[in-house]
Amino acid sequence: MLAQERLGKIREMVKRDGKVYVNELCEIFDISEDSIRKDLKKLENQGLIERIYGGALLKEEQGLLNGKVRTARFDTRLHQDVSLKEIIAEKALNIIENDEVIYIDASSTNVLLAEKLAKSDKHITVVSNCLSILTSLSVNPNIKLICPGGDYNAEVAGFTGISALRVLGNFYFDKTFIGVVAIDLSTGDLMLDNFEDAEIKSELIGISKDAILVCLSSKLGKKTSYKFGELSQIDTIITELNPKDLLDQLKDFDITTI
Repeated sequence: MLAQERLGKIREMVKRDGKVYVNELCEIFDISEDSIRKDLKKLENQGLIERIYGGALLKEEQGLLNGKVRTARFDTRLHQDVSLKEIIAEKALNIIENDEVIYIDASSTNVLLAEKLAKSDKHITVVSNCLSILTSLSVNPNIKLICPGGDYNAEVAGFTGISALRVLGNFYFDKTFIGVVAIDLSTGDLMLDNFEDAEIKSELIGISKDAILVCLSSKLGKKTSYKFGELSQIDTIITELNPKDLLDQLKDFDITTI
């Protein structure tokens, strides 16, 4: 098993159980304690866990609460699963075409997409409610930037609220890149843990030619507090996985996988 694959499995275990033990991980993966400790150190550096004697605990900022996913702070998520999010961002970059008007919403994966766009030679218009995304793209003179305004929401590091919704109602986007906290595969529900963010994303789905989910595959099969749409309303989903690896999970939904 590759080290990156092992890290992914440990990450899923700690998110599911809230804690992991070094001796158990050694048995499961048939590797030395030293190797497991190095893996846990990497996960700690990503902000996911807190190492303790003999194992590690899920950091309190994220995980499960009453069976529902809770996300970490936005600034914490920017440093989590970066290599996997880079894969998603690169895939997203490759489907953006010149002269398009696109929306990039507030998500840590989309921040990486914005950083890649800023270095590209694409001539596009980008609308975003995320300060980090707007700042990254501001260095590229080929990209026209529009911020819909609204009330700044620190939880999502972006602008939300009724005034933002009113401005968005004047647009129809070629593509929207939308983050998600959880996808309930039993119902197809797309879910978030912030109501104001859910309002924005719900609006985006209806005003886009191509509504695109950008998310880690670990979001599949999870639930959280607020529904903002359904997979049946989404045209494309981009994850870090090979599209073939998603066929079983998404077989009941008519959606393009990248």
